[in-house]
Amino acid sequence: MYTFFQQSLFSNSAWTWNEQRKQYYLHQFDRKQPDLNYRNKDLVEEMKNNLRFWLDLGIDGYRVVAVPFLFEHPDFLDDIRKPEKLAEKEKNTYDQYYHPNTMDLDETYGMINQFRDVIDEYTLKDGKSRVMITEAYTSLENTMRYYGNETNLGAHMPFNFGLIDRLNKYSNATKFNEAIYNWLDNMPDGKCANWAIGNHDNPRVATRFGGEMVDAMNMLNMLLPGAAFTYMGEEIGMSDTAIHWDQTVDPRGRNAGRSGFQTLSRHPARSPYQWDASYNAGFTVSFNPWLPVNPEYWMVNLESQQKPYPSHYKVYKRLAKLRKTRTVQRGSFDGKELSQWVYAFTRSLPSAETYLVVMNVGSEYEDVDLSNWPTLKKDEVWQVHTPSVDAPYVEGYSCETRYRLPMPPKSAMVLCNKKSSSSFSSSPLRTSKCPCSPLVFPMAIVTGIMVLATCCFIAVSVELITNINEIIDITATYR
Repeated sequence: MYTFFQQSLFSNSAWTWNEQRKQYYLHQFDRKQPDLNYRNKDLVEEMKNNLRFWLDLGIDGYRVVAVPFLFEHPDFLDDIRKPEKLAEKEKNTYDQYYHPNTMDLDETYGMINQFRDVIDEYTLKDGKSRVMITEAYTSLENTMRYYGNETNLGAHMPFNFGLIDRLNKYSNATKFNEAIYNWLDNMPDGKCANWAIGNHDNPRVATRFGGEMVDAMNMLNMLLPGAAFTYMGEEIGMSDTAIHWDQTVDPRGRNAGRSGFQTLSRHPARSPYQWDASYNAGFTVSFNPWLPVNPEYWMVNLESQQKPYPSHYKVYKRLAKLRKTRTVQRGSFDGKELSQWVYAFTRSLPSAETYLVVMNVGSEYEDVDLSNWPTLKKDEVWQVHTPSVDAPYVEGYSCETRYRLPMPPKSAMVLCNKKSSSSFSSSPLRTSKCPCSPLVFPMAIVTGIMVLATCCFIAVSVELITNINEIIDITATYR
């Protein structure tokens, strides 16, 4: 038994006995997910045929999950245990080791290139854009390698965990700015950025930041340059659900046992969608859903937020519509801390509207001084385009930059300058332009799931919503 294979990512043995073959097989995740040998040419061709099968059915791309684990060292070299003081801090046994021989091997990027070639075959045939997104919990340097290069194309976008991993309810404006530019400054030239504030593996936004920050985080996610991913329920501010031991079906949580399942289980963020205030939140008429419905469903649900009063859902709809504008699709980006707890950024395009997003991420009232923005004129008039539900402003409210802007804690708003955005054209701040084509990444929903060895291919099918370069992720649980 090799040391580096002793524990899987799910806290159990990475080796399982197969009675039919009279051999152990390797699985870096669950025992139902055996690792395959991607050094076998026949297997690789079969995987490509699986891709072609779904492409022939008309899907528009894939999200390829757990890609760092496609290859292990051919000589089965041991991984390296962390120093004891570091190892004892890890909750998961797997995390007590460094894994240079079982993940992020160079061959992985070559395989992604081969998958990309298959997808591009179909685009060359009919001219229709298709997308491949890779998902890898790894270093920023390794993540950027998934973009590929001019000679060996990789993913259209590697999933960006920056806003999930680097930010929490204690983050100040500087931390927000660093999380954004950490991606933009390291992304290869000519590539498309992407953003996500939640997914099925992490606690929800309302749980991590508090319900008051839902609108602010959606503004950030939807208006940064590039594609936006929204995990189902974030648009209405769903929070994590308390899951008891006898309700846990997540293998990572089950393997941790009664004493550790609450720390490692991912199921609190995976409870059924809250459609309305009826039985089981309108998700199912079954007596027992696969996971319990969050008890707050009677007040946090889609139907109630469609009624004629401010809601997270209405804010989200306005942001989705705003993404159709030329400024958000093509405009430059400037981000800046206006104070320790106030973060702001602009999206601007010459001869088009300029949008200014202001977020009070702190826990105290702030009188925001917009004149802190170096190139903003002190006599400019801005209109409130989209306020958060707890902001003391309504849509269309006019404010002048010469006056301070009172903002409650955790509130946010999108301001619009209907005039030319020339006042931002010579900004001394760091700027970023995302070259994404709005036609390449339309709004899409996940409609198919196909587990292939260590990695999981999520088949993406487009729901046509004009030219809006965002991808809405409503992935069901698949691991």
